[in-house]
Amino acid sequence: MDYSYSKRERAAFLTGMCGQNIIYAVMSTGLSFYFQSVIFLPAAAISVITIVSKIIEFISDPVMGYFIDRTNTKLGKCRPYLIFSPFPICVLSLLTFLIISMVMIIRLLKICL
Repeated sequence: MDYSYSKRERAAFLTGMCGQNIIYAVMSTGLSFYFQSVIFLPAAAISVITIVSKIIEFISDPVMGYFIDRTNTKLGKCRPYLIFSPFPICVLSLLTFLIISMVMIIRLLKICL
């Protein structure tokens, strides 16, 4: 099988990766500002949160690499992850900055059920 990408696919994947990195930068900056200016966490606590998140990332990156290496689909090894992961990342990114009250959650659950 030929796993090479067309120029269009390569441009789309690189654009998606650029957008993902911009979202991560905005989220980390926004969360830092929120922690420091709204919740009034000390800078040391924010540093600990950042370090813990980087340690989790340090562990999860090789695990994800393991899963990608073991993936064998007709789309290739990594392409399924590149195609299907942007939607959950988008939803979770939006939920990070969305303020939802418990009343809204209960109403949504009643509607869904």
